[in-house]
Amino acid sequence: MIKHPIILVFLSFLFSCLNPSTEAEINTSFLIYGNMEDGNGYKLYITRMYADSSDQREIIEINQEGAFSKNVYSLQPDFYSLVNEAGNAITLFCGPGDSIEVKANYYDFRDYTLSGNSESEQISQLNMATQGFLKKITLFSAMIEDSIESQDYAQLRMNIDREYREEYSKLKSFSKNLILENKSSPVSLLALSNQLGKNFFVFYPLTDKEIFYFVDSCLYSEYPLYEPVKNLHYQVNSLKKAESKKSMFQIGDKLPSFSLPDTSGKIINLQTLKGKVIFVDFWASWCKSCRDENIKYLELYPQYLNKGFEIVQISLDNSKEEWKRAIEQDGLPWLQLSDLMKWDSETIGMYDIKELPANFLLNPSGEILAIDIDALTLKKQLNKLLISK
Repeated sequence: MIKHPIILVFLSFLFSCLNPSTEAEINTSFLIYGNMEDGNGYKLYITRMYADSSDQREIIEINQEGAFSKNVYSLQPDFYSLVNEAGNAITLFCGPGDSIEVKANYYDFRDYTLSGNSESEQISQLNMATQGFLKKITLFSAMIEDSIESQDYAQLRMNIDREYREEYSKLKSFSKNLILENKSSPVSLLALSNQLGKNFFVFYPLTDKEIFYFVDSCLYSEYPLYEPVKNLHYQVNSLKKAESKKSMFQIGDKLPSFSLPDTSGKIINLQTLKGKVIFVDFWASWCKSCRDENIKYLELYPQYLNKGFEIVQISLDNSKEEWKRAIEQDGLPWLQLSDLMKWDSETIGMYDIKELPANFLLNPSGEILAIDIDALTLKKQLNKLLISK
């Protein structure tokens, strides 16, 4: 029996038309019903996610035909977890008067359908897009593993990496459009926080902060007391405060030199590379977004290597084996440096690095041209510096 990550499902704030036995029930409960394939005779459990000590989970009985129905006490819209006996869960967002049908396989909550209102249809579409992406990632991983001994492995890996980025970009665009089209709906919060795996998200606060700002501005004005919205608002305010703080370094400053060992232990000083356009990039084997950027750097590196460009990466690893393994796995040909002190490294403190990825683009004189840029911006800068002369 395979457990899968919780699938976040936000249901509508709008009241649907129900026909329960009393008028009071309409105002103090929501109805959840549907069918669970392979769930005949089993149980589901539902509880409020932000529960206090007085809250208790409610049991939902599934009949021998796989059908279930339950009116759940609720005074206001909130998160709920619908859980099976295997530990798989669908996270719901329900309020008084909602009536939503759920169809799924009892042992696999990755694929499901919802009906009852437009929000449910949008949620189903987002889940379908997400699961489609994850299935392709599984396929890509299998293809890489099967061809690891092939002579064409490097080319195949490059092709698969390109397809991966295209699929990821499609999911990101879909999610962004969903947010823009439903800016006042809790569905936009689902799309914003969509998690694809451990430390793997559709949107990241540092690189996608504008979409975080947008969702916060739309939802906080309407639901200022709702806990998930309050949490987002706090996160956005923290991002804005950090953004407003003056950086230790500014464009035009000279970056201090450093001396660090490479993978063989040889000490390298930044001054030895003076005279080139240098991209100083801070990364680590455990940083997923850093590894994703590495793939993009690999594409642009050969285009500018013989035009006076060089990359120097400084790792925040503390294991030499994991550091060297990541270099080999990603196929990184440029200079790699690290004192394996992670966040305790003097170089990290000297450059005021607080999070990853982080980088500086330097001109041949060692002056800072750009700070914390992505691969696309780097390419534009290099075209301006080295191509369009």
